[in-house]
Amino acid sequence: MMIAKARVVPTWAPFAILAVAFLLRVGFVLLHPRPLTSDELDYDELAWSLAKNGTYQIHGHPTAYRPIGYPAIVGLGYVIFGRSPIAIRLLQSVCDSLTALLLYRLFAVRDRLAGLYAGLMWAVFIPAMLFSGQMFSETIFAFLLVLFVYLLSRSCAKENKSPFAAGLVLGGLVLIKPMTLIFTAILVFTLARMKSCRKYLALLTWACLPVALWLGRNIVELRSPALTTSTGINLLIGNNPQATGGYSRVAAPSSGSSETSADSAATRMALQYIRENPWQAAQTVVKKVLLLMSSDGELAVGNFSDAAATSGLRFKERFRSVPIWVHLLVSLPSALLLILGTFGLSTREPDLFGTVFYSLLAAILVSTIVFFGGSRFRLPLMPFLAGFAGEAIAQARLRTRKLRGWHLALPLMVCSVCVLVWASEFYLIYRS
Repeated sequence: MMIAKARVVPTWAPFAILAVAFLLRVGFVLLHPRPLTSDELDYDELAWSLAKNGTYQIHGHPTAYRPIGYPAIVGLGYVIFGRSPIAIRLLQSVCDSLTALLLYRLFAVRDRLAGLYAGLMWAVFIPAMLFSGQMFSETIFAFLLVLFVYLLSRSCAKENKSPFAAGLVLGGLVLIKPMTLIFTAILVFTLARMKSCRKYLALLTWACLPVALWLGRNIVELRSPALTTSTGINLLIGNNPQATGGYSRVAAPSSGSSETSADSAATRMALQYIRENPWQAAQTVVKKVLLLMSSDGELAVGNFSDAAATSGLRFKERFRSVPIWVHLLVSLPSALLLILGTFGLSTREPDLFGTVFYSLLAAILVSTIVFFGGSRFRLPLMPFLAGFAGEAIAQARLRTRKLRGWHLALPLMVCSVCVLVWASEFYLIYRS
């Protein structure tokens, strides 16, 4: 490891990573304008409500259907730049470029060359570029997650350093994706068993501050301390007689006029279905998990299909409207990163980054099993896989010697699942 630290990486390398990432993302956003669609329309309205009136409303009514984290960030952008989705996409391009820089800083601590590869791989990672051009929460969530790990690693390295900043970022992550609560519980439990509990209790305390403010607002506005009022409908999407394992439209139950009552009714319907159909629900769980390993076809369709021309078509027809070479261009980088990253993960020594990755993986799996799956839900894992892949490439000779037993079985399993899932997916879509 001392030899790896001695490797010379040019001082301008981090600036080059940042520049490459920024130019690619900004170029894509400016050269590929697209209208707001789907959830983007809700995020736009919620953000504008915050920016214009300081209220969190949709269609004039207070809501907690979508957690406030991402709309609050977009709303801040609207305060500064006006109601301009293109400005938000450029802001996300900056954030995702900083993700590449943070990956360099994180992984260069142990091996400078690994840090360089990690940053460059994220800089040219096509799915990350495409997510930057969509007004969804994935790009900001990935950036803040990597920032959280960076701040946490600095706090762990210094005995007396408070996890104040890391805790606040973690609280913000919860307000963007409530799944972070599962991640937080697993991570803090694991770290507390390894080291002193005091620092991690402080981390939780700081993380609770932004969450408590949001819950207080919901108690006042909605008479419920709910983190989100979409839990029930998301549970019903993944657990109903027509469930596919992925996202699909489902009729929301009519139970009064309030979001909270509708949320409770949807939860009851989903739980009743699971109790009455345990075997079918278990079969759907397998589909949900496999969808995490599916291609980035949904991302390609969202960016490159003609929204106006394909608005009334099923997903299969929309998928087929995008040229096959575009699907391959978008999806193959993910397959490569999954395989190389798993190879790097299986042959590395345990550390904080590995603990974070496994905690995040467990949280995503739990959330997927309970609700529904999709390739976009694996995006938070990809920056860390880029780091592990960078280590594997930088230390290829050393890592190859470790390819025995489960060190070899894990990347082979990921490769096999990718091939099987993708082959099945493309066969089902392109068969006549």
